[in-house]
Amino acid sequence: KTGRTHQGNMSMVLAAMDAELDDGNGREFRFLPGVERTPVSLEIAWDDIIGEDSIQLSPNLDPAERVNTVLGQFTDPASVYEKTPIPIRQNATYVTEDNGQEYFYEPFLLAVQSGTQAQRIVKRAMERARAERRLALVLPLTYARLEKGDRVNLDATLEDRLRLPDTVWRVERRPTIRADLKCEIVLREHPASVGDWTPATDELDGSEQTFTVPSIPSLALTSPTVSAVGVTQGSAEIPY
Repeated sequence: KTGRTHQGNMSMVLAAMDAELDDGNGREFRFLPGVERTPVSLEIAWDDIIGEDSIQLSPNLDPAERVNTVLGQFTDPASVYEKTPIPIRQNATYVTEDNGQEYFYEPFLLAVQSGTQAQRIVKRAMERARAERRLALVLPLTYARLEKGDRVNLDATLEDRLRLPDTVWRVERRPTIRADLKCEIVLREHPASVGDWTPATDELDGSEQTFTVPSIPSLALTSPTVSAVGVTQGSAEIPY
């Protein structure tokens, strides 16, 4: 539509692809689809880290990044291309881990016209949000060939020294090459289970979802006493 900005159009397409945007400083824009990719052959080694003081590990997400409940919409051809709710998806284990606090993600997938596709997208979004660890490292220049979105493995020594799980990591942004020709890499853990989809158990039927409505206490009165009340106006008394 003429009223939509370039950024709005890109956001719409990115959401439909479950994708990330790789912005090459305004000169190049690449869409990185949310498909699982085979890890690259370049394993990040403990011995390559330049100084232990260059390791920054963030074990937990900011609350604003957490997701344990999804309420979304997509464009449904069966409903004359109107906005249609995606069945509510909530993971009780995640809510318990978040001390009972619900953290919502509410996307409108304008360019998605399949309920199954919409559900797969929001399930992936929730699973990615539960992979909380971020790891920033300073490495030799050879690691500059890594690209945003690449999946990488850490060597066993690095995992052991930092007490990290044996999992795949995702390059979260383009490597930064410093003036001293060292390379800064930021990684986010990305378990292989992200994106798993079993239709029989993972696809929800919105028509079958039930919600518990809290009961309202009875407001019935027991043996009330009623008295007539009058208001005096001048010499007249008016029933009230």
